[in-house]
Amino acid sequence: LPPVNQTSPTVGLAGFMDKVLLVVEAEKNSHDTVKRGYRELANVRADVAVVLNKVHSYTPKWLALES
Repeated sequence: LPPVNQTSPTVGLAGFMDKVLLVVEAEKNSHDTVKRGYRELANVRADVAVVLNKVHSYTPKWLALES
């Protein structure tokens, strides 16, 4: 489905889907935008799952492997 915005049919169709994936791009999408989109999808009783995409780890690899 297209991105969730005021003119897209996404919210209207989401209730008919088995599962809706809300793809969030790390460091690009604002917290308020994601919350609004999730809320709109949840209001039509869509089964929503969130995917966090393009995540960057700022921890050195040698430090991350020791934990």
